[in-house]
Amino acid sequence: MGGIDRLISKALSHTIKKKLDSDELKIIERKLFLEHGMSIKLSIEHFDKFDQVLKNILNINRKKFENDCINEVIKITKIETAIIFAIL
Repeated sequence: MGGIDRLISKALSHTIKKKLDSDELKIIERKLFLEHGMSIKLSIEHFDKFDQVLKNILNINRKKFENDCINEVIKITKIETAIIFAIL
């Protein structure tokens, strides 16, 4: 499953970088590196670290931002008893 994790983390980090302005992105990248020694891509694989840094820096609705980014990468659909995951 490691390949799928990397694929999703790469797509999600690209989406996050696209949604943030350059100043916010620099602050988050610096804070992640100084506190955890991680890039955005690696912090997505350890999402609690990314969420913690995001919570302390941005004055936005963090959950909405995270959900918007995830919804651009993954689509979850329930059809009767089956749950379908699609990587976009």
